[in-house]
Amino acid sequence: MGPVSLEPQTLMYTSLHTLANLVTFTRSVLTRSRPPRCTRKVASMENCSLQRGRKPGYFQDQGFFPFDLKKAYTRKQQKITLTNLLGAKKFAEYVSKHGESYFLQRGHLYPNADTFYKYESWGTYFFINAVPQWGILNLGNWEAVEISFRKMATKLASHVTIYTGTHKVLTLKDGAERDVEIWIGLETKDKIKRLPVPKFLWKVGYSEVEDAAITVVQINNPWELNRDDYLLCHDICDELDWFKVTKRFSVQHGYTYCCDVNALRKQVKTIPEFTYSKILKTS
Repeated sequence: MGPVSLEPQTLMYTSLHTLANLVTFTRSVLTRSRPPRCTRKVASMENCSLQRGRKPGYFQDQGFFPFDLKKAYTRKQQKITLTNLLGAKKFAEYVSKHGESYFLQRGHLYPNADTFYKYESWGTYFFINAVPQWGILNLGNWEAVEISFRKMATKLASHVTIYTGTHKVLTLKDGAERDVEIWIGLETKDKIKRLPVPKFLWKVGYSEVEDAAITVVQINNPWELNRDDYLLCHDICDELDWFKVTKRFSVQHGYTYCCDVNALRKQVKTIPEFTYSKILKTS
């Protein structure tokens, strides 16, 4: 497939195996089942030699985006892009004064650590499986969310289907205190904005065996915010016996909350349709 142009307000996030549909989420399956001779628990997949061997160490671009993605994610280019959008003073306030962890990273939708085999792991290292996520959040609460989901699947001892996606475009205040949408795709001749920084990341877990589901939402904004503008649904994290994100109320680590999937669907129309009867718990 060659380069595809989408309308400016369309989020272009999908996975390799759903590329033709141009949807805004990835789908994967977590399970406790193990490959032959793999003796570790699913919750510590990263220690299994059969899982992946060496990681590719870099993201690959399969020609879907009509600009240089690798360049767009470099800190040098981010400084140029964000300074053009927000002004030098605001860039310093948001990013440079805090250090490297506040630059945008290539956040996996389908996590490398969820895979078993080397070919699966390498398949996660394509830009179409990544979204711009602030580093302090990617390495903070979002990583804790991913670990919680893997441990939950281990405890259930059954398949859990995982959908991960994004919602809306993040806005930040510029030097004139105006809300500015953050897009980091390099400009092309058609002037269409590309590679939006998402306002929200969400992850849905669905167990057909348990007839149960849950969704977790993270706010992709590590700075001060008006919480009321970011709560898409009622928080039910305290009802979950498996969800362990100790700093989930920390904005700097990624404010995180849990919802009934049907409640979030009212706001996020891209969540796949399936039916269930209860909230996903392990006991």
